[in-house]
Amino acid sequence: MNASLVSASRLAVMLSLLTGLGLGALPLPALAQYTPPDRGLPGRREGGGTRGGAACMEGGGTLTSFIPPTLFGTTTAAAPKLYWYVPQINAPMLEFVLLDANEDEVYVQEIEGIEGPGIMSVEVPTVVVEGETLSQLQENEDYHWFLSVVCNPNDRSGDIYTEGWVRRIPLDPSLDAQLSGKSATEQSDLYAQFGIWHDAMDAIAQAQCSIPTDSMVARQWDRILTSVGLESFASEPTLFPCEPSE
Repeated sequence: MNASLVSASRLAVMLSLLTGLGLGALPLPALAQYTPPDRGLPGRREGGGTRGGAACMEGGGTLTSFIPPTLFGTTTAAAPKLYWYVPQINAPMLEFVLLDANEDEVYVQEIEGIEGPGIMSVEVPTVVVEGETLSQLQENEDYHWFLSVVCNPNDRSGDIYTEGWVRRIPLDPSLDAQLSGKSATEQSDLYAQFGIWHDAMDAIAQAQCSIPTDSMVARQWDRILTSVGLESFASEPTLFPCEPSE
């Protein structure tokens, strides 16, 4: 795997009207979007698999990762969260796998009890080594992840899966200073301006989960998803635990 640094440039765009959320014709402030890097990465944002896996997918819809079309996102978090849309399924479990640059397993999590449809998340937890809490993602290294719907644990050839890439980067001191005292919507927008996809997504996803009736949160949630072509999922329910809102 090519582990060279992937950078996301900053591009501000102005959206004039909000649609689909029933909030009226409210003007939207500029939102930084990803410009696809000049680099090809293998992966799939929408779930795919063999014909045998179709039996456990119910009611239409597609397993979809909440990542940019480049299939790559950065994070500054020691324990980052990644998000997906899960359609209605009839499967015993989902499985998340994180691989390092050598394609060795770093973290594996089996997830039971999700039937969908809705938005789920997976956190890559920290580990304690000799009394020190450490991230499982080394800074400035690319990690390859997979999320699979395991239709038949005895025959994994029928799995429906998505895959992509994540890189943990140092938190820019200027961004750190700007984040202090900001609301979730403001933090999400700042992360987006700095091209840090997973942190921008997590900040607003947690707010959307805990205070979904807040109009500012709803607008930022729609903007973030629209910026990567996932606006059709803005009204989907959240299936992950909500963190307390500040």
